Amino acid sequence: MQEQHSAEPRHQLYPRHASAMNNLGTLTRHPEEAERYYRKALEINPQHNRALFNLGNLLKLWAATGRTSMKRVCVRPSQGKEEEAEQLLKDSILFGPHFADAYSSLASLFAEQVKPHPPPAQHHIYSGVAADTVLGFGPNAHKFYIQPRHR
Repeated sequence: MQEQHSAEPRHQLYPRHASAMNNLGTLTRHPEEAERYYRKALEINPQHNRALFNLGNLLKLWAATGRTSMKRVCVRPSQGKEEEAEQLLKDSILFGPHFADAYSSLASLFAEQVKPHPPPAQHHIYSGVAADTVLGFGPNAHKFYIQPRHR
């Protein structure tokens, strides 16, 4: 007898498990579906640093290629997607400070941007990349600025 696959969506298995939603997002071949899984993971756990990272990278890709999704192409990169990607990657670092990939993705996002960054207040080294963190109150509170340092 042949095994039949359930018509029930895969996320029904663990609908309240953020890591399961994040993992499903990484396994799908459809970017729009991946976005939905990542956002669902963040609804369940807004501090899930891997879901923040994965969604940030997906939006970064869409902004860099001028897409608002994999189906729709814009004349110029989507500023809103780029800003959301930046915030998601910063939050990924905030909630997972030892996750080096998030620093690398944020650094590459900044390298693609043309806007200047204010001088750092504190300096930390992660995997050969300097992560300058501005902490405190005001418009620069909890912002991360990544700059390569060569010695």
